[in-house]
Amino acid sequence: MVRNSRGADAHSEIWPDPAGMRTTAAFVNGLRTVRTRSGKSFTELAERSKALGYPQSRSTLHKMCQEEKGKLPSTFGRVEHFLLTCGVPAAEIGAWRKAYQRLSEAPDLVAAEPMPIGEVGDFVQDFADFDRSTGVRPSLTWLAGAFLVGTAAGGAVVAWLV
Repeated sequence: MVRNSRGADAHSEIWPDPAGMRTTAAFVNGLRTVRTRSGKSFTELAERSKALGYPQSRSTLHKMCQEEKGKLPSTFGRVEHFLLTCGVPAAEIGAWRKAYQRLSEAPDLVAAEPMPIGEVGDFVQDFADFDRSTGVRPSLTWLAGAFLVGTAAGGAVVAWLV
């Protein structure tokens, strides 16, 4: 076992800790980090997975690292093979399994994903659709018109007083 200068296992600093992953986005980001830190391309990982006896295509491996609307990979077996192919020690797979099970059994954690900073377009569009469907809030055009009429009426009153 390789140890660093503080006496801790070197792998504990290389691979992300799945215990702290609270959302599916964090889990998928962890898989992406594992692939990046492995130093291998998806093609190299596909070749390695074949050599290890659990072949996965390059596109399957790539898809696992892509967030699809907060979805986890379809089975943990695929995740396990991906992790082993990337070089994650077998002793660390149990923590990944726990995180996968926790996230797959708790849909409320998936719903609690924070909105990425700078991507408010969907929120704004949802808000605009909500406004239109309720008809409660007047449109901006109506408000601008009301302001102009009010200003004109106020000007007429001031002119009448002077």
